Amino acid sequence: MRKGVQQGLLILAWLAAASPAWGWGCAGHQVIALIAAAHLRPEVAAQVARILAAAPPGAGRHTCPAAAGWPEMAREANWADAARTAGTAGFHFINLPLGARPGAAALAAACGGGCLTSATAQFEQQLRTGPAAQRAAGLRYLIHLTGDAFQPLHTADNRDRGGNCVRTRLPGRKRATSLHEDWDSVLLRRAMGRATPAAYAQRLDRGYGRRYRAEATDPAAWVWASHELAVHTAYGPLHLAPGCEEQPVVLSTAYVRDAQAVIAEQLDRAGWALANLLNQLLSTRS
Repeated sequence: MRKGVQQGLLILAWLAAASPAWGWGCAGHQVIALIAAAHLRPEVAAQVARILAAAPPGAGRHTCPAAAGWPEMAREANWADAARTAGTAGFHFINLPLGARPGAAALAAACGGGCLTSATAQFEQQLRTGPAAQRAAGLRYLIHLTGDAFQPLHTADNRDRGGNCVRTRLPGRKRATSLHEDWDSVLLRRAMGRATPAAYAQRLDRGYGRRYRAEATDPAAWVWASHELAVHTAYGPLHLAPGCEEQPVVLSTAYVRDAQAVIAEQLDRAGWALANLLNQLLSTRS
């Protein structure tokens, strides 16, 4: 095992031991940031810490509980949600129709005045060239939006607002949720059980190893890969007509199992994608 991999696993193991237990919807973004932090080059990790410290987020901008000792990028993984306004809400998704074919034309048609892919490009440039406060904001957005790009229902739409207006019910539960909420947090919380985000990040990092170490740094590639998963795994088995579903769709045990497997893999892929992106943008190596 390479030294860098050993160091990354040691970081995750230490964080897992130091983390308190909770189950919140923000856990997925924290898991991604923790995986990414374990695979940053040392000089990039130092730059990330300096950039974030140079322009603190301010009171009320940490929306999720975080453990002492976590890297700041994991502590601030949900800053972009806390800072969300009507003008920035569209940064978090792109509503590609289920039948969209990969290509620039489909992205442009779905993006309109601003979306996940265009925002990511904007914040990459901001991180490269902006003054301190803009660099910090750009970095915070990239930490979060990379995760959004790997959530299948942030990239696809069946005329149902990305599954937000499709009511669902999980096996053994009386309370209805939505398909989007299930993929955002409900299924992940079930999969995590009592594990902390740091412990779960360590589990994924060990389980997948370096399978996704070469994950692309192109947001368009992320989005199309997630869109394919939305078509075949999130929507496909449900055979839904376009539009909202007021009567809860009961998800089968097999659907939940398959979705949780995809979610776990997407979290690990997103962690590597974020690490690769930041290593590319901030590395002193040329």
